[in-house]
Parts: sequence; structure tokens; C-alpha cells
Amino acid sequence: MGAGASLPELKDKDLEKLAKKNGLTKEGVKFFYNHYAVLQAKIKDPADMENRWMIEKLFDDLFPERETLTFGQYLETLMKFRSQSVDERAEFYFRILNYDKDTVINQADIAVFLQQISNYKFTPGDRVRIANGDDERTGILSFYGKTDFGKGTWAGITLDTPSTLD
Repeated sequence: MGAGASLPELKDKDLEKLAKKNGLTKEGVKFFYNHYAVLQAKIKDPADMENRWMIEKLFDDLFPERETLTFGQYLETLMKFRSQSVDERAEFYFRILNYDKDTVINQADIAVFLQQISNYKFTPGDRVRIANGDDERTGILSFYGKTDFGKGTWAGITLDTPSTLD
């Protein structure tokens, strides 16, 4: 991705404001903000079938009352979107990532988002890599799907190097 796709660094006060407004931690806002350019790149080519889900999601969010649009309506809405502030655009992308429509983005939301835009179907037995800050581990996907104990899609991973409790 070219240098033009990156965004300016967010100031600490802006991080706090966005975090409070969206029910996120400052780290969550940083994660989201840093992936903004990636999200923008994913929606540029509607002919790319891998991005079809993203285009449909954007259409639903941009035009919730309409099933079809005239070219004029499309241009009007696109111009409105392009004139929005970084905060407003970030909120829009937050809604796209927030699959289960609650007030937070969690790993399940991100997993569904990534699965949808890549058209990749996770299946038990897949090798996976997970990361939490600097702690990165690899393992085998043991379970992927719905559960009785929580909303959304869950993943069970058998780690190559299990964590130990202190």
C-alpha cells in the first residue's frame, strides 16, 4: 500500500474522545484507526469478488432505506461521505467491523469480518496464528462456529505452546 494511504497520528486527547464516544479502549481505537487505510483499499474495486461482502455491507450502511440507487443518488451520497471528518469516517468503518451490532469490536467481530472479505472458510485442522500485543502464538484450529455459551462465531485453538498461569 502506498504512502498516501496512511493517516496522520492520532493525538492522545483524540484517542480518548473516540474511545469514550464508541465504548472502546484507547488501544482499540488505535487498532481501528491504523487499519482504516486497509479498509479503504479493500473497497476500491467493486469487480473484485473477494470484496463483494464489503461492498454489500457498505451499500447497506450508506443506503439503508433503498434497494436501488440512481447514479445521482450514488454521487450525492459518495460526495457526502468524502466530505466527512476522520471521526465520522472512523465511526462508519467501526459499524462495518462491528458484526454483531453491540457497542464493542471483539475478536469474533474481526474474525467474521476477515472471513467475509477474504471468502476464506475456516475449518478445523487449519494452522492459525493469534496475537495479543507482543504475545504471538501458533496452533491448530480445533473449533470454528456458533456456541451455546456466547453470541457470534467462536474459534477454539489448540496452541503449539500453551500459555501457563502465573
